[in-house]
Amino acid sequence: MSYYNLILPIERTILSTILFDNSIMEDVVSSGLKADDFSSLRKEIFDAILCLYQREYPIDDTFVKNELAARNNDIKSNELDNEIIEILTQSPISNLKAYIKELRDEREKNNILNSLKQTMEPTLPLAEIKLALYNALNHGDENSLEYPIVTSFSQIEAKNVEVVCKNYLPLPLKTASLIVAEADTGKTYLALKAALKYKIEQIKEKTFNKAICWFTEDSDSILKYRIEELIENSDFREDEKKLLRDEKYEDMIQLCVDLPYPFLTYNEKIVKPTIHYYQAREKFKHYQLLICDPLGSFHLSKDENDNAMARRFMNLMTSWASKDNKAIAFLHHTPHKSDKSRGATALRDASKYMIKLKKPRDEKNNLIESEQLECEIDKDNYKIRELCNIQKKFNLAVFPKKNQNKQVTINQQKIVFK
Repeated sequence: MSYYNLILPIERTILSTILFDNSIMEDVVSSGLKADDFSSLRKEIFDAILCLYQREYPIDDTFVKNELAARNNDIKSNELDNEIIEILTQSPISNLKAYIKELRDEREKNNILNSLKQTMEPTLPLAEIKLALYNALNHGDENSLEYPIVTSFSQIEAKNVEVVCKNYLPLPLKTASLIVAEADTGKTYLALKAALKYKIEQIKEKTFNKAICWFTEDSDSILKYRIEELIENSDFREDEKKLLRDEKYEDMIQLCVDLPYPFLTYNEKIVKPTIHYYQAREKFKHYQLLICDPLGSFHLSKDENDNAMARRFMNLMTSWASKDNKAIAFLHHTPHKSDKSRGATALRDASKYMIKLKKPRDEKNNLIESEQLECEIDKDNYKIRELCNIQKKFNLAVFPKKNQNKQVTINQQKIVFK
């Protein structure tokens, strides 16, 4: 049976029930049923019904015909009369919700099939075919016919922001944060240590969520070396070191060093997520903490000062974090001897939480050799300071202790610090 023959009696039955009993219109409107859910002439008829309801007019075949006639559209009166007769011959039903659901299910099925037909062209690039399939099968995303999604307050659970890595570098869930500093400040060490602290936190709380460090400027072997360095020669207690080295927890922190493909396509007419964004979401769906270094490797705009593109990128990352319940943190550079983050100001404006890092200096502004970094919560829309009872400015032990003459074992090779 064709889609048209299958959907036609459902549409007519719904319209017949409304014309028979106007009192159900409140339930119809609250269900979110709209004119676009109908096809052909029935779409115009339902739109006329909605207009009559909003003006508190009677809803019957005569008023529907008059409403459509007043619009001066191209509907032929004999076609309208025949359709109204066909609608009125359908028996009204009592379980209207079931019919509305069936109508939407069939409509979505038809949209998916149409999307699949569009991907059958063999000359299309593979990435475009995959993206079309993803969008067809995952309604609710930005390229979907269902977008944007509207939710009633009664269906939303009220919850304050949740924070991970609370006792070291607090990072809020469901948003994308920025960690900014000059080059050679120690952002990578801080991020790796935050991941280690997060792992300990998760083990102790018996939640066992995972972290992924997506660092594009260092090799995996160097990153592994720094992790071992931090475990062995920083402020971790012996029981914490044991947890960090326990094989049954070894998958709780993982590394990715691949350069990302663009998450957004930019052209003069439209900006939209790419298949690579959806692939990353799928790949990292089981990781609660995602730390990315540097931001510039992910925000691939032709002009790093383009505020519109920067805001669009940060909004997309925040949407990802919110939908998948993640804490996403981007490490970002500031220009030399500047407190301002590099690139478009919209990167800061669109983020809800931002931390600045500095190396400590003495009264003469000379750098102090230290294992710590000075941290400042520069933007705090979610009041993380109050939630975690921390100051706006605080110091964190970040770097491995020097002059320890201790051994670090990496791939069965022993390296001695002198």
